[in-house]
Order: sequence, then C-alpha cells, then structure tokens
Amino acid sequence: VDMENAFANTNFFNHDISSWNVSNVQNFRAMFADSSRFDVDLSSWDVGSATRLNLMYYNSVYSQNLCAWGDRLSDLLERRDVSNMFLQSNCPAEDTEGPTPD
Repeated sequence: VDMENAFANTNFFNHDISSWNVSNVQNFRAMFADSSRFDVDLSSWDVGSATRLNLMYYNSVYSQNLCAWGDRLSDLLERRDVSNMFLQSNCPAEDTEGPTPD
C-alpha cells in the first residue's frame, strides 16, 4: 500500500486520521511534506510494515511527538529509509534518522 505524497503541499488538511488502519502501508514517503496545517497526533499508527518513511514530514508544521514509533520500529535504521523524515519540520524528533524511543 502506498501513501506517497497523499497530503503533500496541502494548506487545508487537518482532519483527525489517527484511527486509520495503516498497518499494511509500506510507503509513507513525503506523505505530509510541505503541508502547512496538518498537526494531528499519529503516534498510535502501526507503521511496522513501512519501508519508506523518508521526507514524510519534510518542511511541514507537524509538531507531535512520534517517539512511540521507536518501539515498533526497533530495526528502523537497518531496514527502512527514514532519511530526512523530519527535516525542516516542527516535530520534536527532528533529525535525519527518524524518531527515537523514550
């Protein structure tokens, strides 16, 4: 399943999608990149099937804490592309390696 660029470059989308079942999504690349409004807590999402998370929140206003994802993706850096996942975003876990566990 592919969510690449699904809400990229949007300035209107801020709906609560925290209850979405994304457990089969493999590609989250740039899903919210350059979005100017989306800031819903997605820490409950099961991203265990993800292989591409790079640029997911690039240059976005996203400011939620996704550290909970760290436990679900213990091998995050070995098998998944998380490069620049939070680059130029407001996310508290901003780095090029992705979220870190609490």
